[in-house]
Amino acid sequence: MTTLNELFPELENFQQELEEYLTLDESSTTQKRDTIQHEYLKPIVDPRLSRYVYHRCDDLQKVLTVYAKDVILNDFSLEDVDENDENIELINTVWNNNENKIQLYYAVLEYFIYGYGALEIIQQRKGYSFQQIPAHTIKIRVEPLTSTVTGNTYQFYFLEQEINGIKTLLKFSHLDYTLLEKYGDKGILEQLDYDNLNECLWFGGCNEDQFFDIPAWESCSEKIYTNIAIKKMNLKKINKGNVPAGVLMFEGPPALPDPDNPDEKRIDHILEENIDATEGGTMFTYITSDSEERGVTMQYQSLVDNNYEYFNGLEEANRKSIYKCIGVPPIRLMLMDQKESMNSDKSDKVFSIYCDNEIRPTQMLFKSPINQWNRKYLKITSSIVIDTPEFVDKTGIRIDNILKGFNAGLLTLGQALEGLVDIYPQLDLQRNVDDPELLNMRFYNGNALGTNNNVSDKEEQYTDMIKGMESYLNNMDSI
Repeated sequence: MTTLNELFPELENFQQELEEYLTLDESSTTQKRDTIQHEYLKPIVDPRLSRYVYHRCDDLQKVLTVYAKDVILNDFSLEDVDENDENIELINTVWNNNENKIQLYYAVLEYFIYGYGALEIIQQRKGYSFQQIPAHTIKIRVEPLTSTVTGNTYQFYFLEQEINGIKTLLKFSHLDYTLLEKYGDKGILEQLDYDNLNECLWFGGCNEDQFFDIPAWESCSEKIYTNIAIKKMNLKKINKGNVPAGVLMFEGPPALPDPDNPDEKRIDHILEENIDATEGGTMFTYITSDSEERGVTMQYQSLVDNNYEYFNGLEEANRKSIYKCIGVPPIRLMLMDQKESMNSDKSDKVFSIYCDNEIRPTQMLFKSPINQWNRKYLKITSSIVIDTPEFVDKTGIRIDNILKGFNAGLLTLGQALEGLVDIYPQLDLQRNVDDPELLNMRFYNGNALGTNNNVSDKEEQYTDMIKGMESYLNNMDSI
């Protein structure tokens, strides 16, 4: 019986390869003290592992980038509708600034990858600019302070970024450093270059840790590892070149040439040519039997391991599990099992659930630190509002609802025209209808309400006009 490891050695070697990768970077975040006796906090999941799976699992990379865009690349506004114009302008300058927003997106994306993300806040003459800090370069340094008054020891935290051996410290915008400033040893403050430290906006923290969250992909990590291994297996298969699907073995009398017909093809040549013509990737062999009287027999031996089909099916199942784990519907990734328009009513419901159950709750994780920063630095007390994406073009749905309401007699002609002009401003339909009586009329399936079979010529004219306009709008919607 064939074992899993014999069929799929990539899974057996995956752990060893992963361990080798994780030992390449010995400068990763650790709880051990460095040579200057600094202590660092440790993330819940090793950032080297997070970086490894993100760069090697294209399905994870795709779904996380899409999800981060849906969550944060939207318009920002203030909850208080009566907020003064100055504060609204501040929000637009800081949070609706395209350059700042792309840096914010990078930080949010890394929050999903690593369980934390950070932005350096740079104060400028007009407003603030953001600079995303790559998560794999980040450590959180612990600086203890023992009070000479109370004798208590307090912990202060700083973000430390190290690139090419150069370390940069930043303060966390959400933490209070008053005690350090008031009672800290001057030597320590000078060593930290405290007065010149910039601040960072930090995304992270959960019920298990003050600073770090569990990465979004962790709960489906086994499926991610499996798909990485399957990808490696398929790559090895391609690198080996074309492998015959099987061998077709014929056994029969000696295939000797006929002395009377030297140009006649032998049976083995005929069979081989016929098989090659099909380009089926099948090898051919003709085995001469001991008996000249025995007929030709045929046997096929497969050289392809059918278990590869199983693993390809497993890869597809894992892919769907990864998307489900993150919370992104397949249709958002342009993956649809059935042929269906993204503007269909069913798709609209899927996107509505996606916004309500996934995007908005996730936005709350980022709104809280943003609100805190706004109150501290922009002096804005009103909470931030982050819009959600508009996935479906609802023009067709709005037109359909107006036509249904009009045909059911719920809307007057004037009300229907007013709604349609909002959708198609270029169509000044009411200008062509200057009859107040007609505009106030209701119709049921094109027939004026309150009339009998003996309708007047004027009402017939109205009805024909309505049906013609309805046909025209339907054609407009299909263009």
